[in-house]
Amino acid sequence: MKNLIRRLAAIFSIISALMITFLGSSFTSYATESPAKSGDNPFTTNIENTQPADFIPFRSDYVKYITQNASKESEITQYVWMKLFKEELNWNVNSPWYNGHFSSWSDMYNSEYITAQGETKSSKGVQVTYNADFDAFLYQTVINNPEFVIKWINENPGVFKHYVDTINQHPIFAEAIIELTKGGLYLGDGKDSDTNVFLKGSKSTSSDKGNAAWSADATTFDTHDIEILKIFGSQYKLLNDTQKEWVNTYMEWMVNDYISRRGSAIAAPGNSLDLYKLMVVSGYGFTRSEVNQEFFNYSESHNDVSLGALIANSAKRFKKTEELRYGEEDMISNIDMGIIWSGDADCNYKDHTDWPGYRNLKDADDDYDWFCYQICFSNDEYYRRLKALVSGNETTAAQMQAWLLRYNILKPGTDASSRPYKEAVARSGQTISNAVASWTQPGCNASATPGHGEGFSHGAHWGGASASVMKPIGVQRISFGHNVNCWETRYSYRITDTATGRVLSSGNNVTSVDVLLPAKYTWSDKIQVWGEVRTRTGAPDGVYENVGDGSCDEEGGRQLFFNWTYTNVSSCDTQGHSYQYSYTWSADHSTCTAVGTCINCGDKTTPITCMTVVTEDDDFYYYTAKFEHTSVGAKTYAEPKTKGEFVFDKNSPYMSGRFRNSNYTSRRNEGPGFALEVTTQAMCSTKSGAIKKGAKEITVSASGSLNNITLFDKYSNTIESVITSTGSHTFYLEDYTDDQIEGMYIVINMFDKGIANGGYSIGQLVEATAYVEFNSVTVRY
Repeated sequence: MKNLIRRLAAIFSIISALMITFLGSSFTSYATESPAKSGDNPFTTNIENTQPADFIPFRSDYVKYITQNASKESEITQYVWMKLFKEELNWNVNSPWYNGHFSSWSDMYNSEYITAQGETKSSKGVQVTYNADFDAFLYQTVINNPEFVIKWINENPGVFKHYVDTINQHPIFAEAIIELTKGGLYLGDGKDSDTNVFLKGSKSTSSDKGNAAWSADATTFDTHDIEILKIFGSQYKLLNDTQKEWVNTYMEWMVNDYISRRGSAIAAPGNSLDLYKLMVVSGYGFTRSEVNQEFFNYSESHNDVSLGALIANSAKRFKKTEELRYGEEDMISNIDMGIIWSGDADCNYKDHTDWPGYRNLKDADDDYDWFCYQICFSNDEYYRRLKALVSGNETTAAQMQAWLLRYNILKPGTDASSRPYKEAVARSGQTISNAVASWTQPGCNASATPGHGEGFSHGAHWGGASASVMKPIGVQRISFGHNVNCWETRYSYRITDTATGRVLSSGNNVTSVDVLLPAKYTWSDKIQVWGEVRTRTGAPDGVYENVGDGSCDEEGGRQLFFNWTYTNVSSCDTQGHSYQYSYTWSADHSTCTAVGTCINCGDKTTPITCMTVVTEDDDFYYYTAKFEHTSVGAKTYAEPKTKGEFVFDKNSPYMSGRFRNSNYTSRRNEGPGFALEVTTQAMCSTKSGAIKKGAKEITVSASGSLNNITLFDKYSNTIESVITSTGSHTFYLEDYTDDQIEGMYIVINMFDKGIANGGYSIGQLVEATAYVEFNSVTVRY
């Protein structure tokens, strides 16, 4: 019985010591920190007044603790984050945790920790706050502890704001806030609503507000709802309908603010580029002439802003969503209009009755011709407004004109609308001179008998004419000419886009006219050309001169010519590009990006990315990218399945950390109650990538009297955690999906305690040894 009691006491002693030692591990009970032992001073802020009463972690264990416990629903984890934020950023002589012998907080307080990639590192000299390497752990704490964000804004709003202001450096943190609010938590009914916790805080009527301490009556430049908007703007594609609707409640107000205040507006690019991007694609500026072309042009020219989103959102405002034949999400996937006008709209129809203006197309290929047709020919207000924006952008205007060329060239029949296009193709690269006006050159009827030899004298005579015509479709270069042999020629001209009233080029009393129009006007039938010619015959101006024998009579048949030079038209212009696509896979093959290159002219499409669909058989995983339209062919990647058994020992590149440790002590027996104890520990881990999809079992082998082994997924979420005294443990993975298994990593905390008590003579030298060693991780497939 005494031996049994002795064994139980020893086991209890081991467990108690391990709990104290492994403050960063996965235990459910914690020891109270001794300030004298840790060197810490009491923490006297508001957060300490609400700290867990039974636990004050060692400062040196903070980083280790959050990296191993971030995914837990835990007040302690939240508390440690708050202490880290405060103490790391306030390393100065006025802080009780300061020590002048160290250059930074982490220089003094540090330990080993496991990264989100499963690699063991030291936290010495590593600042956690604002460090993107720790965002995966911050993600886990945010989504597993919904109240954490409220506490954070209460206690350290400056740190929260800095994360937001640099949100593009913290995409994983942005995803955490998006995941947290996907069901509408804290969002309420949007701008200025009483249920909007991020705005109203303690004044909110929401039951979810918790202990929110801030308050506001309405949205301003620096309210917390604006911070959430910035986060949403940085990852707009990840938002669900609930979040997008919340965003939309701010957009009209934001557009009005931008129109009235411009550079000082809340969503001005200089204040927040993420808010500006949100405003740009919201659709609320679509009907506002002050900004609609600006927003359209910005979306077209910036690949991180989807012009398709602007089109989809504006269509929704005009109740046109149901007309987006392939759906709202498909439209949003278009970064710019390149794939709409040229990469995916080829006017390839088998029968003239199945033309893109009709909804029920029998023989049409699966492309965007239907949408291009509406923009070009519909009288509906939405499409007319969209056409005006397309026409106002150099790139999209040229794309639209190229589509109109194909449409009119490939359209069956020879109706009046298609004839000018077909003529332009026939005249590709040619210059055609048209006589647009004629006049009679004045004379004075002076004469001398031919051969008389004396001639006659007279002054200058000016004549000329003018004309105004519409430039033919397909003409890009315009020059003037005439058929008068004269001393001097002067031209005046003006070229005007009658659709907008804009004068594209003009000149007065110039000696020649040769104008190359921007490409966007090549296929326009709205370009008016006015020209005037003045020619001088006879003597130099203002001088009478002997001009020889003959006579100075009026001369008819004088003509002004407008010379039209047609643009070169290639087969790509008339038939559409012939693209061959190259594909690039993401590291985990979850997405595939396609880029098309025309085999005829080398034109490249905007990259298109889509999610893959995964299937499998006994030997392979198949990742298939099915792009939205047939012009981009589907692509499949076959990944061989991992099979067999793989053993990782301390020499494996997939292992990281300390693989063994020992401790030894000796002392002479001092008499009754004598006991000698010694402890040691070590920590190691597998790196992400060691465990692959299809794994069935993982066995961890390590010496030590009590080991804590934790299995994390690739998102640093705790999957399983065990405490074992057997030196070995097997995780069975049959209940986990391949997505959960791929990228798993294991953290192995080894502990041993050597005890010597009883059975020794007084004065006898007693020895105690503790030893731990990692043996292996075996993965079976």
